Amino acid sequence: MPGKHTPISKLAMSVAAALTLSITPALAQEGFGDMQGQVLKHLRAGDWKQALAETTETTESLGGRAQQLFGSKFGWFYYYKGYSELKLKMYDEAMNSFKTCYEQYPTDNSAKAGNSKEGGTNIKHTESLLRWGEAAKGAGNHDLAVEKFLQFLKERQRDDKFNQGSFYVNLATSYLNKTEPDVDEGVKALQTAVTNKLTYRIPDGLLMQGIRALVAHSIKTENEQVLVDFLEQNRADLTFDPSTAQQFSPIFLREAAEASNRNLYRTAFALYSFVPSIESAMDDVKAKLASFDPAPQIRAEGVRLDRGRLNQQLEYLEGQASSPDNYESIGLRAMAVIHEQMGNVQSAYAAYKILNEKFARNKNREGDLYNLVRTTSALGKIGETETYGTAFLNEFPSSDQVGTVERLLLTSLFYSGDYQRVIEIATKVLPTIEPDTERHDNTLHVLGGSYYYEGRYYEAESYLNDHVSAYGKESKNGMAARFLQASNASRIGDNARAGSLLNAFVTEFPDATANPYLPFALFDQASVYYQTERYDEALEILERIEKEFPSASIVEMAVNLKGNTLLALEKEEEAEAAYKSALEIAERRNNVPAAGDALGYLVGLLAGKDGRAEEAIGYYELFWEKYSTDSPLRPQVAVQGLPAMREAGRTDEGLEKLRLVISDMAQTANADILEKAINSYTDAYLETHSVEELKDHYYNFPGIGSEDRATLALLRIAIIGVYEDELAAAKDDADKARTAQASIKVLFDELKSSFQPSTLSNFILVRLGDYLRTKTNSPREGIAYYREAVGRDDKSFYNEALFGLADLLGNSSEAGERTEAVQYLTKLADDEDVAKSDRERALYRIVQIYDAAEDYPAVVKSGLAYLNAKSKDGTKDLNYTKFSPQVGLLYANAFLQQGKSEEAISAFTKVYVANIGNISISAPAVKNLAELTWERNRGASGDKPSDRQVAYNLVADYISKTERLTERMSEEELAQWNEAKALAERYEASGEIKTLAEQAEEQDS
Repeated sequence: MPGKHTPISKLAMSVAAALTLSITPALAQEGFGDMQGQVLKHLRAGDWKQALAETTETTESLGGRAQQLFGSKFGWFYYYKGYSELKLKMYDEAMNSFKTCYEQYPTDNSAKAGNSKEGGTNIKHTESLLRWGEAAKGAGNHDLAVEKFLQFLKERQRDDKFNQGSFYVNLATSYLNKTEPDVDEGVKALQTAVTNKLTYRIPDGLLMQGIRALVAHSIKTENEQVLVDFLEQNRADLTFDPSTAQQFSPIFLREAAEASNRNLYRTAFALYSFVPSIESAMDDVKAKLASFDPAPQIRAEGVRLDRGRLNQQLEYLEGQASSPDNYESIGLRAMAVIHEQMGNVQSAYAAYKILNEKFARNKNREGDLYNLVRTTSALGKIGETETYGTAFLNEFPSSDQVGTVERLLLTSLFYSGDYQRVIEIATKVLPTIEPDTERHDNTLHVLGGSYYYEGRYYEAESYLNDHVSAYGKESKNGMAARFLQASNASRIGDNARAGSLLNAFVTEFPDATANPYLPFALFDQASVYYQTERYDEALEILERIEKEFPSASIVEMAVNLKGNTLLALEKEEEAEAAYKSALEIAERRNNVPAAGDALGYLVGLLAGKDGRAEEAIGYYELFWEKYSTDSPLRPQVAVQGLPAMREAGRTDEGLEKLRLVISDMAQTANADILEKAINSYTDAYLETHSVEELKDHYYNFPGIGSEDRATLALLRIAIIGVYEDELAAAKDDADKARTAQASIKVLFDELKSSFQPSTLSNFILVRLGDYLRTKTNSPREGIAYYREAVGRDDKSFYNEALFGLADLLGNSSEAGERTEAVQYLTKLADDEDVAKSDRERALYRIVQIYDAAEDYPAVVKSGLAYLNAKSKDGTKDLNYTKFSPQVGLLYANAFLQQGKSEEAISAFTKVYVANIGNISISAPAVKNLAELTWERNRGASGDKPSDRQVAYNLVADYISKTERLTERMSEEELAQWNEAKALAERYEASGEIKTLAEQAEEQDS
């Protein structure tokens, strides 16, 4: 504007006038101060552009005359010109300014010829070296930067003040980035900064820059050790505010990923460790914000904090916290991978667990959960494997990893002994798994093994046989499967087959170091020999177990069996010694069942011997004191110990034990244990008494009063069982058979007349109902007993009673009773508190009832309800599979009976394809399917063969594939299979099709 000049212009004019008029030094000094003041004003405001404009105009206006006018102190203007350029990242210009400051305005500048101005002091002379180095570093000229930093250290005065933290971080960075990096000096400088972090008041952000330089060098040169050593040495000092560290997280994540890609896992792990949790960063920001009020800015530990920027950071972190894919989850996932690559599965599991707990909404949830299943399985955390495996299968049923998760889950459960859970899962998934796969191999193995270890040997048999047949030695489970198959055969009493399988197993896998099942197989082998009265061979094997496998868990049982074998050989003294040895081993190992067995055998051996009553009673009392709980020998010990108790004058105590065994067990819901107890007692009593004496004894059982109706009824049931055995044994003795049959009828009639249903326990009600339903010509008399059990508040044996009642009503000719049966079964099927297996059975029984009544529309409806069963709220598939082959066959037949050929063809196809190895299902299915297709009789079209060719191919191919199974078929299955075979032969003879042989010949040609 006219009449106005900028301050610098005034000063420049003053300087020019001073030159013209030869002004005094005092006036020159006054002009210099004015110039400085203008620059300082902009510097203090952080207005680097204006500060640069002022210093540039001053230095350019005065040029070389500045030295004459002001001497060395004019270097101050070049210093702050360079400083402003440095702040504005004009690094090359800044280097020139600092160079001019240092070289042209040295701090000791005496008066020179022709210069009327005395020398002055350039207070920024040495410091310009420091800034020169910083500008060179900014320009990427790290060699020059190191040179100037070191020159500064050499020339500075001790009392010179400078930012030592920034200096050592910059020096370290430049050392590490030189053309030929000096790692040792760089680390030394960085170490100085870290060690003096508090003294130098180094901000976390600045220190982070130095560490990043070391990281970059480590990655670039693939020298992990230098970084790892530095971090380990300074771990205590390298703790940063989470909010500060968070701002570097994207950089560290990127660098860690690069390190990981180069297989620099320790470097990557170190970088990920700097990434703070979102929660800790948010807490840190909130704490800093809380310290502000009411100031907009504060300084904390040398760092200026700005409320606005902190609020922005908090907003960012809150967004990250709600994001399904935030930086923390990315870091955790990468750390988990690195941990595993370094062999630290435990730490990987910990990372995956945090991901599962904190970031369940993450888009990588499927992979995170899968990895959690995998790592928990590897670490043997069975409970967690089940929890996470089940969650995975529920959340991602279509995942490519379903098979692997099922395998890990089932394997973990199996080896932890949770056989019930294995059975629950495996029976559901097995029908859906493609055969001849590792998944099918593993599932079949653990399912058969679980049934075996649960003692459900008959259910285990088919699965174990199928596994060995399908996979044999090729399976990784081959040895275990062979052992379980052989052992299971011995458990179900198929001694001939068990002996053959066990002999083959022991012969094929004789090395105990490679075969952990060997002692157990030998024990089973000895058991088979014992059961088949090959005592010498059994004894030889049992003694081998003692000698070769003294630490095996089977030894106590083997020594007990050795005692039984010796007793069978009438070597009582040796048998006694064996039992005592088994007792000593079992007590030492705290093997309660084996100790109980040994005591039971000793009681049985000694109680009846002259002069041994006191010893027998000692074992008898020890048994009841410590080992009787859950022992299957309770009835045997109670019975066999009675002679010794009588001899000692303690008859009442012996009888009390007997009464307790029977009356206590009569109250339990476990019918198997109860029946075993009764049978053991009855067998023992009958060794010295007739059936009639047993009857009299049970009618007047010591210690049981007439008011104990439930126990008295139970004893009647036991007597009936004895007569049933006599009836079964009296094949060729008609008189004896009639007597036994008459006794059974009398006893049941007496039960019905003398014992009101209301006085009987649920177990006896069901037992009586079952007898009437299955063993008499008046099955419907069982209805009253089932109804009594069903109507009680006590729900023990409720399902058994309900199934029995529904069976009788469902087979009725009265539509009303059939409807009532369906109602009962529907109630069971819909009750989600009822065991899934019973609900499934109930729904299957409904289908059977409708089929028997020839109500085929209802068969279709109820069949669909079974095949597509869902939870009551409709959200969960129940996946019933146990009776799916039978239901599928009835469902398909219902369409056939209604004349719905196309629907029947479709349904029979599904049944046949899914059950080809189940002859009782597949044979009638393929026969009906072939007949329907043949009758439809569509002609050939293009490459599509005619219906009759298809029908023939179906049944002929079926016969070819299943012919190898005929030796294992039951009579009924073989008859069904032969019908299918006859159909194939009839089609073949019709002349309307090409035989399989003809088709093969055409293909060969």
